[in-house]
Amino acid sequence: VVVVVSALNGTTDSLFEIADLMNNGEEKKAADIFMATMGKHFDIAEQLMMSPFIKEQAMLQIAKTGLKLDNEILDQDRNPENKLDRIASFGETLSTGLVVWYLRYRGVNAVAVDASTIVRTNSDFGKASPIWDETGVNARKFISPLLKSRAVPVVTGFCGTTEWGEKTIMERGGSDVTASVLARELGATRLTFYKDVDGVYD
Repeated sequence: VVVVVSALNGTTDSLFEIADLMNNGEEKKAADIFMATMGKHFDIAEQLMMSPFIKEQAMLQIAKTGLKLDNEILDQDRNPENKLDRIASFGETLSTGLVVWYLRYRGVNAVAVDASTIVRTNSDFGKASPIWDETGVNARKFISPLLKSRAVPVVTGFCGTTEWGEKTIMERGGSDVTASVLARELGATRLTFYKDVDGVYD
């Protein structure tokens, strides 16, 4: 089994808003939204029925990710072209940490996998498209060994990297694209989407 995780509901919107506020010099509003976003993830970790040790590890993981996100928000020196991509990708990283630790609590050998090491995309920042062949090579290199060891890879959806190592995000619904790409390239027999909507329409 390979699990691909999306950000918690509303998190990506919040990260977009943080980036926009920072561009407009509204640091206080951005900080308030950042704290609310982190608080939401801490609250969920607190509410999940986990052992004290696992809960502590989940909280620590969220805190470490939050520190990296905060540094990314404040960093003005890196490539500005994909600033939004770098910030928005943290939504999936935060939720992946929650899923991994909960699965471990349930006895599953879950392993977090950053999609940026797997999913190769073009450099169309903000709406990148996956490059199938390169992604397939990476998936078989990094994910297949985990499956053979009976681990469950938990992959961040929605994001990838260019061939130059620049972080990218896809258009909305990108986690579904990530799951579809990995399913095809890994030869999956079934692909199942779990959605928080009333239905899926085509």
